[in-house]
Amino acid sequence: MQFLYIRLLLRTSILYLAIGTILGLFRAFAKVGLATAIVVPLTLHIHILTIGFLLQLIMGVALWMFPRLSGGKVIPQEKGGLTLYLLLNTGIILRSTSYFLSEELFKPFYSIGIILQVLSIFLFIYFIAFRIRKVSVSR
Repeated sequence: MQFLYIRLLLRTSILYLAIGTILGLFRAFAKVGLATAIVVPLTLHIHILTIGFLLQLIMGVALWMFPRLSGGKVIPQEKGGLTLYLLLNTGIILRSTSYFLSEELFKPFYSIGIILQVLSIFLFIYFIAFRIRKVSVSR
């Protein structure tokens, strides 16, 4: 299926918006004294909304809206786009779950999650750089 990775980026970003909103509700309930079974760290809430929702939404829209190369290969191809998606979301999941793990498991999950997210960002930069070109003006 062509451009599956773009649809996955956009749909998953909406899922992270819902998750981030629910985590925010848990934080708000705890702040006003309503007991919740889950204690949500502020950094987790911000991470889900900024990386999970916002960055993923920006990536999906940018790869969708920026013009593709004419007469050449489309960059990224499906495999590259799916790699970007998997790196980013595996990183988000590892980093997010690390907050609920023991001290000895926290550091490896957190570190690997960050590394995967950074790799996905550099991969996105590589993909989008080829789509940015000089605007031609016809007179």
